[in-house]
Amino acid sequence: MEPQGRTSRWGIALAILVIAAGIAGFFVWESAGRPGLSTGEVALSDEAAAKMTVYHRLCEGKALAGEGKHADALAIFDDIVRTETGSAYAWDADIQAAHSMAYLGQHEEALARLDRTIADCPLPEEIPKARLTEADVYSLAGQNDRAAKLFEKLIMEYTDAWPWICEEALVGMTTVYSRTGQFGLVRAAMARLIPTIAGRRIPGASGPSGEPAS
Repeated sequence: MEPQGRTSRWGIALAILVIAAGIAGFFVWESAGRPGLSTGEVALSDEAAAKMTVYHRLCEGKALAGEGKHADALAIFDDIVRTETGSAYAWDADIQAAHSMAYLGQHEEALARLDRTIADCPLPEEIPKARLTEADVYSLAGQNDRAAKLFEKLIMEYTDAWPWICEEALVGMTTVYSRTGQFGLVRAAMARLIPTIAGRRIPGASGPSGEPAS
């Protein structure tokens, strides 16, 4: 009886191996039926893949600008504006292009470009971005008082609607004051910025009816 029992156990083990191999083979066949995809990947439509490519290009341009390579960044931004006309990516790239132009010393051209964006852009969220950039361009052009006033105006306008605009404006003010060596004003701007990070109102900003916020 023992040899027969041992044979039975070997038979069961062999059957399990065959089943496991069959299941593994099925998954290999299934994967082969979807060329170009590996585990965890999601198929993208051609349109979605094209948008992702543009997005990566925009990020590349911003990274180059962050490294101070504004001529290289400008080339990428201008290419996106040309090839993606009317899209959100194009408007974003147009604003970034103006900023790079300002860093390259083309202040008047940058301001004219931003004026067109502010006047023509149909996307509400891009307008304050353009205005933030406009303020910094004035600072880069040496008009720091005007830049600070523009940042302050943005803070007053967007305190309730879009707090992140206020934060960006305060960061812009610290940059302006740093450029001019007004470090006391840098500290004052930072003191206004910190409460916004904690989710509180900006000291000195007006409330909904125009009265100073508490």
